[in-house]
Parts: sequence; C-alpha cells; structure tokens
Amino acid sequence: MTAVSTTTLPLAGEFPVSSAVVLCFRTQIFVTRSDVVLLSGIHRGEPEIVGRYDSLGNSLGA
Repeated sequence: MTAVSTTTLPLAGEFPVSSAVVLCFRTQIFVTRSDVVLLSGIHRGEPEIVGRYDSLGNSLGA
C-alpha cells in the first residue's frame, strides 16, 4: 500500500501559484436566472470564454 501525502490549507490567506484547489458547489441557476460561462486557459494565464448558457441550458454563444 502506498502512503498518500496530504496537506491542509487554511481557508484564508495567500498561497503559491499552482497550489491544488478543489471546489464543490451547486448553483441554483434555475431560481436565480443567471447565466453560466465556461472558461478555458485559466491555468495558462490566458482565460477564454468557450461557452455561455442561460438558466435553461440554451447556448447564448461564446
């Protein structure tokens, strides 16, 4: 069995670039009438919008 190394980061503060982050959330977009925007290239420092959707999942273009 291989040992797994874990590090716990506090919820506040500054962290080095490339620190691992796991985010879990569930938006209630059907209630808020919000749009959802899909991004690509964030890890390269070149964010790009690749998709935009309304609360019903209809594409609004990029």
